[in-house]
Amino acid sequence: MTQPAKLAPIINVAAVLRAQLWLLLALIILGALADMALTGLLVAEPTSPSSSNQTWRYAKNLLAGGGVAWLGQWIFAKIAWRHTGARFRKQIVHRLYLAQMVKWFVTLLGFAVVFSQLRPLAALWVFVGFIALQINYLRLSHCRTI
Repeated sequence: MTQPAKLAPIINVAAVLRAQLWLLLALIILGALADMALTGLLVAEPTSPSSSNQTWRYAKNLLAGGGVAWLGQWIFAKIAWRHTGARFRKQIVHRLYLAQMVKWFVTLLGFAVVFSQLRPLAALWVFVGFIALQINYLRLSHCRTI
């Protein structure tokens, strides 16, 4: 005899997004520490005028990449999880597709803005911030259930 499928666990999306903000804060702090260590702010005052131009380079780039990822995830959650329940099954599927398209558009637009406006740009650190939040979102979404 076959058994009915078990219900999928409900993900607490708000808790996952809040946890993402903590990771983003940790990335900014790590980037700021890397900036201070590399520009000599931890050891002594910067000696050249060009070093003030490089201040917070890694922190800003990590924030930009992580911010693009978090904004896309937040928009997806707001659009996709508006309706729940069996009565809304058609709206749920439609909203999942819509949310994914909007998330891709916002992510592409965010990267376009970051790469055109952020100076000094360290593209590697932008992608590190983005990928760190994406991987953490996958990890959190599998362990955060109600």
